[in-house]
This record gives sequence, C-alpha cells and structure tokens, in this order.
Amino acid sequence: MFSSEYRKVKGIVDKTRREYYLKGWEHSDWHQEGMLVFYQLIQEYPGLKDSQNLYGFFKVRFRNYIKDKLRQQASQKRTFDRMQHEEIGDLSHCLRSPGLLQDDLLTLRDGLRSYYDQLSPTQQDNYMKLIRGERFKGRQEMVRELREVLKDFR
Repeated sequence: MFSSEYRKVKGIVDKTRREYYLKGWEHSDWHQEGMLVFYQLIQEYPGLKDSQNLYGFFKVRFRNYIKDKLRQQASQKRTFDRMQHEEIGDLSHCLRSPGLLQDDLLTLRDGLRSYYDQLSPTQQDNYMKLIRGERFKGRQEMVRELREVLKDFR
C-alpha cells in the first residue's frame, strides 16, 4: 500500500537527486529519505493521499529536507565532515612516498642481512666500513655486489 503511494512521488525524488549532490548518499539513500519524508507528510496531512496537492506538498517538503541536509554538511561546525574521504588503497599508486613502505623496508633489511651473513669476517669488516663511509681496498667491488643484491630497490 505505502510503496504504491510512494511510486506517485518517486519521480520528484529522482529529479531532486539529479539537481543536488549530498556527500555519501547513494541512489537507495535518496529513496529511503524520500519515503521517510513522504510518510511524515501523510501522517501530518492524511487528506493529501488522494489530493492533487500531494505532489506540490511533497516537492516542497522534500526539497526543504534536502536543503537542510546540504546546510548540515556545509556548516562550519562540521568542517571535518566536509573533508573528502578516500580509501588509501585507491590512492596509494598516486602518492609518492618519501621513504620505503614497511614491507619494502623489511625486504630490504632482510636482503642486507642475508648479504652480510654470507660474507667472510674480513668482508664483514669491510661492509661495516662501507656503511660508515670509510675507504678500503675492494670498496668498488663490494659496491657493485650490493647494487646487484639491491637492484629491486632502485
């Protein structure tokens, strides 16, 4: 019964949805709010059900309701609500990270640790000198080896 009555004014909801944008509202949200406003209107004015004035009353009431929602979203008290929320996974390819991501950092550390473990004790001392920026014989050779080990992190 109610849904058949609501179908009469559903077009007004669709037209209003095309004219206004409410953040976070989907198509079903618009119709749910339209049904709510329609129900409240019928409760307040039961004689409107079969009246031609129903369309005009509903249009005014629903548009005012939507304008209130727009004001609520735009009010200074709710500036946080106006911030655009995006899923970080959807944007991660667009953002240039100043450093390595956690999983890349763990992989890098693991690669360096395994490289260090396979070195002889003398080479391990030279590796530590390389890390500290000191000079030693065979430094260029070790740098070339490290470049090969770390080629995935360029």
